Amino acid sequence: MTYPEQPSRVYVQHAAAVEGSMVVQVGGDLYVSEEGLSALWTQAGAEPGECPYPGLDAFGPGQAQWFFGREALTGDLLGLLDAQLRAGPGGPVVVVGPSGAGKSSLLRAGLLKALQDGRLGAGSAAWPVLTITPGPAPLAALTGTINTCAAALAGATAGSLPSPNGAGSGMPWQAAVANLRTALHWSRSDHSPLRVTVVVDQFEELFTADCDDAERRAFLDALAAVAARMPEGPSGLVVLGMRADFYSRAAGYPVLRAALQASQLVIGAMAPAEVGQAIARPARAVGLRLEGGLTAGPEAGLDPRRSRCSPAGRGRWCGAWCWRARPAEPRL
Repeated sequence: MTYPEQPSRVYVQHAAAVEGSMVVQVGGDLYVSEEGLSALWTQAGAEPGECPYPGLDAFGPGQAQWFFGREALTGDLLGLLDAQLRAGPGGPVVVVGPSGAGKSSLLRAGLLKALQDGRLGAGSAAWPVLTITPGPAPLAALTGTINTCAAALAGATAGSLPSPNGAGSGMPWQAAVANLRTALHWSRSDHSPLRVTVVVDQFEELFTADCDDAERRAFLDALAAVAARMPEGPSGLVVLGMRADFYSRAAGYPVLRAALQASQLVIGAMAPAEVGQAIARPARAVGLRLEGGLTAGPEAGLDPRRSRCSPAGRGRWCGAWCWRARPAEPRL
């Protein structure tokens, strides 16, 4: 049982401008091609098609088949989660990195796909995955999502669980977590405990949204309770994606301070070889081939030492910029 956002599609459009220039839109990103470069955008007989590069947007669950270059990092994150299941201290796992490093893509396209593939062991493909962002009412968002999951599981077990209240905003978080644990217990298979995975993306919203500190602390306590150590392992896994510039704010809360000390994954810029994978492999997945030199590291302008944004961002932008509608002889 998963609750991801709807799969997204990215389309490319272009229009002629003055003196041979082109105005190109790839998804929500707008680019201007200088005079003399319009041939890079157009080909005779080409028709618009789905773009395997999301531009500067994050990859989502519906684009996991095009998410490349972060396989090792995804494996590292799975390793932390596996350690929590086996003998970990409990509590959240925190993915920390600068803005634009690819935290959301790692969580939504890398981790979610790995969970759907059952890479955390027997039965893990069936674990419910709950994805939220804190927003202005983080506790209500969390309890509402937990209650929706618990109610769905209770329905599958012939009403063995008391029905949660509505969307969950009026239910104390302790009752919501207790109901979830009961539902998970009654829904387990013969030998595989059923767990839940809670992914909190854009976690820094907890510090920027207009909510009081009491709600902030209650939200953290609820997350800690979901991931608390139990005799059979935690009832759930909690993964937080947080911008690195909020590190000092997070360290002021005991739940987060403990997580940052014990279960932290730092994500940085992609290596040049990873950038090459992020460009080349989506192209191959949709039947296109790359012109020579496009992914040749510094020669292609992908040297991270000279980049003003992360290579992850440059790689996605370069891939989107180079996308063309599928021609008769596919080529990039």
